[in-house]
Amino acid sequence: MRPYSNDLRIRVIKAYQNGEGSQRELARRFCVCLATVQNWLKRFRETGHLEPKDYRRGPQPRIDQRSLSMLRQIVAGKPNATLEDLCDDFFACAKVRVSKPTMCRALQKIREQETRHDIRVSALADRKPLSPILEA
Repeated sequence: MRPYSNDLRIRVIKAYQNGEGSQRELARRFCVCLATVQNWLKRFRETGHLEPKDYRRGPQPRIDQRSLSMLRQIVAGKPNATLEDLCDDFFACAKVRVSKPTMCRALQKIREQETRHDIRVSALADRKPLSPILEA
């Protein structure tokens, strides 16, 4: 979701400073959440500006693309291994300790990638050659 425009933020702050309504009334008038108005007022009081905070994207995944290929090899060698066994084997190879839920999500990602690859390959195999009329 994109941040609200600075224009809207300024209009809300000015309306509040001019006494055009309570925070709740301004939230209703400008179609934003009450907590949003409260956060904007707090940020303006503390910093003097209203620009949105930088988006931080959250934590980095513990199992990246390179590690996924390692995990594929581990799973190919032990297709019936439990999540706990896979976590231990992954730690032995990659020196990264992961939980069972993290391992499960990584396995789902591998399966999703393989499914997408299979769909692309079968779509290419199903293509019919162009007729001689269209080739010319």
